[in-house]
Amino acid sequence: MRGATGCGWGTAAAAEVQHRRYAEKFPDQFPMRAPTLLVLGNPAARHLALLDHLPTETHILAGETEQAFSAGVDEAQVVLMAGSYREVLQALWPRLKRVEWVHSMWAGLEGMLFPELVESAVPLTNSRGVFARSLGEFAIAGMLHFAKRIGRMKSQQSRALWEPFEVEELHGRVLGIVGYGSIGRVAAERAKAFGMRIHVLRRHADRAAEDALVDRVYGVAELRELMAASDYVLAAAPHGAGAALAVVIGDAGPDRGTSDRGDEAQRGADQSGARAGGRGASAGERIARGGNSWRGAGRVRPRAAGAGASVLEHG
Repeated sequence: MRGATGCGWGTAAAAEVQHRRYAEKFPDQFPMRAPTLLVLGNPAARHLALLDHLPTETHILAGETEQAFSAGVDEAQVVLMAGSYREVLQALWPRLKRVEWVHSMWAGLEGMLFPELVESAVPLTNSRGVFARSLGEFAIAGMLHFAKRIGRMKSQQSRALWEPFEVEELHGRVLGIVGYGSIGRVAAERAKAFGMRIHVLRRHADRAAEDALVDRVYGVAELRELMAASDYVLAAAPHGAGAALAVVIGDAGPDRGTSDRGDEAQRGADQSGARAGGRGASAGERIARGGNSWRGAGRVRPRAAGAGASVLEHG
């Protein structure tokens, strides 16, 4: 990403000169002043290097704190949120009189809203679907981690120990998906290739009724039924729905039995947090749950027998 924190990609004066050159050559295509883009994010971040492909006359201001911005903020027409910088945007908002568009690089918007933004007429857009392919692969990785008991493999490897143990297949298992949007559908495509059955819960159940990937559709009032029927659960719903899922998991209660198949690393994880409910699951089939389900790269809660269920949480 060209330029330096807070001072922009080149100077505003240089951008204006470049703009005038284009305007003289293409008067019908450049009726407005050189645009100013305000980027709330780390200017050194690798993904922001794509901004180098913007027209050279674009004036870009980038930084992570309110103090990083001095002159030029008042001219910003577009704001790009490249992280969790709600407080910074809220502090700068009174100065953003010319802003015409705010865009978030993430799909979720709950963490960036504040009253002044909500009440304004400025369009707010997100990047829905951008991470679907990557997170779909992550869902498969999480399920394979527990089906193939990768934790135990790593534990034995670290101890130079060869001790045969049983593993499971994903084939024939049920993947329950809470929130069948772009992430959920991409995960379903990949899971179907493994021979899994797909159960989905979505607000508008009729929209998934004709989907060839889906074996059963649940309405929003049937969350417990989906949990009971699923071997693995992918939480791909907005934050509020994720909270409801956490309540159902909590209501399942503590484990009432364990087997002796788990490795020591997994047991340590179990001691640090809550567990999925059910009639019993091996310690090697559980991992501690922690933090907010929509933050971080992902957390996995694997299969638990009976009324309990596995959960793959990510944001």
